[in-house]
Amino acid sequence: MIRTAPHLRSIVTADGAVILDAYRDTMTTLNDTGALIWKCLSEGAEPSEIITALAERGSVDPVVVAEDFDSFVGELKAKKLIIVS
Repeated sequence: MIRTAPHLRSIVTADGAVILDAYRDTMTTLNDTGALIWKCLSEGAEPSEIITALAERGSVDPVVVAEDFDSFVGELKAKKLIIVS
């Protein structure tokens, strides 16, 4: 399960997202695809659901989307923006 860290504040729009981590005094910006993933994770969606939705949205092979998703999640984890359990 992947969930967003509870102490963060974020603003998500169709154009992207801004994530504020007041504990670490950092701000992260995301493009529209990153914002969609962030929103889905915030709502408790499973990775497989997100990958399927992105693959359908962009008419892209789900295997390619899964690789990109895993890379993106790795970046979020490195920044301590998500919790993977």
